[in-house]
Amino acid sequence: MRRIVLISVISAVTVAGCATGHAGTERPSSESVRIVGSSGGNLRLSPSEGAKEIEIPASIDRVWKVLPQIYDSLGIEIDNLDEARRVIGHSGMKLHRQLGKTLLTKIIDCGSTQGFPSADSYEIQFSVFTRVTAGENATSKVATTITAVGRPMAFAGEYVKCSTKGALETTIVEAVKTRLPKAG
Repeated sequence: MRRIVLISVISAVTVAGCATGHAGTERPSSESVRIVGSSGGNLRLSPSEGAKEIEIPASIDRVWKVLPQIYDSLGIEIDNLDEARRVIGHSGMKLHRQLGKTLLTKIIDCGSTQGFPSADSYEIQFSVFTRVTAGENATSKVATTITAVGRPMAFAGEYVKCSTKGALETTIVEAVKTRLPKAG
């Protein structure tokens, strides 16, 4: 029962964090969540470093236009597309070993077990959002936020917070730069 409540709490915190007016790019310093169950307790979640904005020499409309294609090419199903705020993403994928064709160990770090990266054997709850804002002189700023937690699949265990390695965020920006000439 406790694990079910914890999963629900983590999912709710992840979705609530991504549904704020800040589009997941600004976060509180930490959050406390009360866990209801036979053993009860509190869970303190401290967000990882906020998304880094990367400036791209293209208009916001051109950058926004290519993002759905990029998400598709990376194997990220889009369940959140906010035209007005220019936010695209997915609020809670369940993954194992890889995202699309990319191994999760290249994207996130969930620690290691017996010398092997845990992201290889964990069930991962993964959210990713990219926000585009206008920069100066007809440029755009692209910021991608990733949130992930994982737990062992082979035996009972609690969810642990995973941190991003920055690879997916870089891949998204590089893909935008590559596809811009084709976007016209």
